[in-house]
Amino acid sequence: MRVRVKMYRQDLLENHQELFVDTVGILKDDQLSYFENDKKTKHVITFKDDRVVIERYGDVSTFTTLCTNVKSECLIRSEYGDMVLQAETENITRTKDKWIVAYRVLSDRDVVLHQRIRWELSERIKKD
Repeated sequence: MRVRVKMYRQDLLENHQELFVDTVGILKDDQLSYFENDKKTKHVITFKDDRVVIERYGDVSTFTTLCTNVKSECLIRSEYGDMVLQAETENITRTKDKWIVAYRVLSDRDVVLHQRIRWELSERIKKD
């Protein structure tokens, strides 16, 4: 099913929120796919009750698995090689029209990213 996707990123270290993507995506069961505004970088989000998998395919690709009560990992793949960082999930919430995940990414023991991502899903708006 085609849906309108608004993806908000909230930086919890800097207390800053932005609307990162406003586009049309494909929702099938527990998987959402869409392109960033550049129309080149693809996201595939798989959202389960106890796990979220965030895949981003572009110049820099990332593969992040976030599980409740389990330390996870984030793979960052670029032209310079691969880097694996530890991820800790704080919260996973899903309703019919909102998917939310909050997590931290650590390098050694230092928090390098602490964010909340919220996907708002709605019926696709038809253009005249």
